[in-house]
Amino acid sequence: MKVLVVDDDPVGLVLATTVVETLGHEVSTAQDGHTAWALLEREHFDVLVTDREMPGLDGLALCERVRLRGTAGGGPAAAGGYCYVVILTSHDSAEEAYDGICAGADDYLAKPLNGHDLRLRLVSAQRVTDLHRRLARQHVELNAIGEAQHALARRDPLTSLPNRLALQEHLDRLDANLRRYGRGFSVAVLDVDHFKSVNDVAAHAAGDEVLRRLAGALLAEVRDTDGLYRYGGEEFVHVIETPSPSAARAAVERLRAAVQALALPHGGRAGACVTVSAGIATSEDGAAVVSAVLLERADAALYEAKQSGRDQARQHPPAPAAGDGPAAGTDDTCRPDPRSTGEGPLLDGAPLERMHALGRQVGRNLADEIVQTWLRQGERAVLAMQAAVEAGDADRVRTTAHALKGSSATVGATALATVCAGLEEQLSWPDRARQVRRAAELLAPTDEALVQHLRALPLDGAAVAGADRSSRLEAGADAGR
Repeated sequence: MKVLVVDDDPVGLVLATTVVETLGHEVSTAQDGHTAWALLEREHFDVLVTDREMPGLDGLALCERVRLRGTAGGGPAAAGGYCYVVILTSHDSAEEAYDGICAGADDYLAKPLNGHDLRLRLVSAQRVTDLHRRLARQHVELNAIGEAQHALARRDPLTSLPNRLALQEHLDRLDANLRRYGRGFSVAVLDVDHFKSVNDVAAHAAGDEVLRRLAGALLAEVRDTDGLYRYGGEEFVHVIETPSPSAARAAVERLRAAVQALALPHGGRAGACVTVSAGIATSEDGAAVVSAVLLERADAALYEAKQSGRDQARQHPPAPAAGDGPAAGTDDTCRPDPRSTGEGPLLDGAPLERMHALGRQVGRNLADEIVQTWLRQGERAVLAMQAAVEAGDADRVRTTAHALKGSSATVGATALATVCAGLEEQLSWPDRARQVRRAAELLAPTDEALVQHLRALPLDGAAVAGADRSSRLEAGADAGR
């Protein structure tokens, strides 16, 4: 063991040190309490043998510091384990012994020191410190087992996705935010089309492999701020932390596109590939629609998608009837009409064409590069403005909006530039929060419009692929969230 002996009496210090060394222990010494505490701060000692009466920091105060440090879990004690304390005193009284034990000492010895008595205390100290080390190791092991079991209880063993328990915990947090801050969110239920025939025709092992492959493809398209869960059977739930129906629809369509790109053969239907149908429901900001209701609505929208032929997404509430607006199931049902935003055109394609013409002169896909850079900036800027609104930091809102306004005007995202210009004004906090949410809502449809415009330009395949990737940026990762 490592033993620290503290005594302002040189004779007593030599005697105690000699006894400790003859027992084969490693010993350090100090002649006052302050020096001893400095040593204890730097390294761990298994045993502290200290005189009670010393100038400055006495033995009782030194013992109390050791125990307070151990309770707080800091310093070398946290890493090294328990420190066994023996107090020495020239006053052999029951009252002094009681005071020492109350201060945190484990044992008490009267002076003049008897070497045999100290030897017995060190044997006891060895047992106690060994026991504390075992308990500490077991505590670490039990914590690790508990954490592993906690994670295992929230993980689906087949797909390795989070399961319904993890989903419920995520939804509970969002419900709490909805109640406290009025922050809305979206939920989508996805179901594998004709999955029963896969199990019936190709056997359950093939069905399990389909679910594993689908889970990997879907998860790759989910942003860090959102969540994907196995709901049961062939159903998955996508939790999208956005109150924008259009942004939620865009997120789900990316998942469905990933499944189509996987081109996974459908074992139960000859010549067919696996597809998914989806139902989406959104609780917009300020609307007190909790997750249980959203799941019911998303499930009803999923049923509608199944009844309408599968391999599609439907949104709650349903799209307008024929003659009242865009046809159900088309992208226009979830994209704002640029002519009715009140903020100018959603996208002016002229700047992109000018960039493309300039890029041809220098041999670069300049339009594609600038669009990707702008999308990354836009997502980071919206997250930063949301955080600034919550923190009440008006200057940060204005400076972030100013930067995004300039870049949005450069790429022709006129509506978003207009919103950012408004955020530079002296708005009330509710109005400012609504404008920030509007900026987030405009990003998703503008993203799609930019990609469509890039496709219309004579770019090579790599540029178009890059443009597609730009619409799936990980905003949470980019912002360090």
